[in-house]
Amino acid sequence: MIEAWKASHVEVLSTTPFLPFPQQSGITDLALTDTSRLDYYGGETEELTLQKNATAQLRGGRIDFISSLQYATTEHIFIWARDGWEWKYENGEIRGITGLWYDDGTLFDIRFTKLPDWMNFDPAWMNVKVIPEPATLLFMALGGLLVRQRHRSSYSNFNGVS
Repeated sequence: MIEAWKASHVEVLSTTPFLPFPQQSGITDLALTDTSRLDYYGGETEELTLQKNATAQLRGGRIDFISSLQYATTEHIFIWARDGWEWKYENGEIRGITGLWYDDGTLFDIRFTKLPDWMNFDPAWMNVKVIPEPATLLFMALGGLLVRQRHRSSYSNFNGVS
């Protein structure tokens, strides 16, 4: 188990393949709290838990479960994915996310841990922001510029300006 407290920073580049008890390898539990930060590029982790204002940038590897003991006032979990990612539903509720990691195109399939109702935190998916690949961002920016140019052109014609 790895715990990060206060303003600490954890960077995971890779781990040995995950094996359950008794062999145990990989990272069984990775827990972040306070304002700690995680950059996760690869490896294998059974459960990632975030509390308070901790944040995680997830860019690769295998993460089986995410627990978020946080309120969704802002996103705390950033998943870098290629286009085509999707939420996984179970009984009408979002219970996970699946897709391809942006960096290497490998598959990820992460489940969100359902917390007991008495804990009163927002569901984990409400703390997730999926970061699209740069090409998607470029197309979104170009679309915004075209809409702005079209709006400006329409405004000029409406006021008799050429």
